[in-house]
Amino acid sequence: MRSMKGMRGKKGVMVIKVDLEKAYDRLSWSFIRETLIDVGLPNEMIGIIMKCIESASLSVMCNGSATQKFFPNRGIRQGDPSLPYIFVLCLEKLSQLISREVEDGLWKPFTVSRNRLGISHLCFVDDMMLFADVNTKQMDIILKCLNVFCEVSGQRINVAKTKILFSKNVSTSLANSISRNNGFKVNTLGFHCCIRE
Repeated sequence: MRSMKGMRGKKGVMVIKVDLEKAYDRLSWSFIRETLIDVGLPNEMIGIIMKCIESASLSVMCNGSATQKFFPNRGIRQGDPSLPYIFVLCLEKLSQLISREVEDGLWKPFTVSRNRLGISHLCFVDDMMLFADVNTKQMDIILKCLNVFCEVSGQRINVAKTKILFSKNVSTSLANSISRNNGFKVNTLGFHCCIRE
């Protein structure tokens, strides 16, 4: 962030803080199963994990008494200590998708050191930060990755809570143009605010 704050020159950088809408509740059960298979877990273990996930039942307290049970068909229960690990494994699929785009030279990551170390994304359980050069082509690639992941996983991007931060050398007109095309809000409160959100 400090590097971005002092950037000069023509090439700017953007950081997108992506917020997943009700991340735990939206995860597709078929996507979870496919992810566990891809990880290479034994079939018996996958069966046990999926039984724990798919056997969930819910009821709602209404006027002091519980309604009849109903059964969800997606999502994982918050509060179960093992399920954040499953969510992280599922989010790794998006990480792999991004890494492929970087390897193919399509996604231009933010280089932060003299040895050209590039950062394309950082994941924090149900939040992530995406780093790329500032231009509409890069934003198209980012949106393509997010859309593919959301389509297969059942996730949805919370556009209202997703924010973009631009390096100091990005013009206001370019920042507004990129923001307008995807609906993400430009973070105008500064660098420290972005880190704490």
